Amino acid sequence: MKKSYSISQEEFKQSLNKYFLGKSLYFTDDLVAVVTAHLLVEVLVDQCLINQLGFKKTKVFEGADFTVGLKLQLIEAATLIPNELLAAVRKLNKIRNDFAHNLGQTLADADLDLLISFAEQNAEIKKGLRKLDKKQIFGCVAAYVLGRLEGYAYPNK
Repeated sequence: MKKSYSISQEEFKQSLNKYFLGKSLYFTDDLVAVVTAHLLVEVLVDQCLINQLGFKKTKVFEGADFTVGLKLQLIEAATLIPNELLAAVRKLNKIRNDFAHNLGQTLADADLDLLISFAEQNAEIKKGLRKLDKKQIFGCVAAYVLGRLEGYAYPNK
């Protein structure tokens, strides 16, 4: 993935396929799964701000300490994504923060209920989700959140 904050939808899809889809259910390390999902979420959060608010990529994030939480506050204030998607993205951010501040954190310790409820809006996901272990559930729901968020990050595509 490029170091730039702004990437094309095609570049995002390549990164999603390379680093997450297909692998998320088989990550051997919970930390890798969580950080990978979070990095992809942050790319889409940036793209929401750039593409929907018309921010110039070189002016918005350069030299600033924009946390994901602050970016999500901007997205909420401008109502760029639906509230239930925003809640799911915030939950992914919280899970990532839990991992960042607790070396012993595992997905078994994570509260995934909000993410499961969000993903179960999709009938296909709802059929088999609860039969999976927590790592597999995380992979499925994170991929679903990423897919939903992508539509808002690239609204004219």
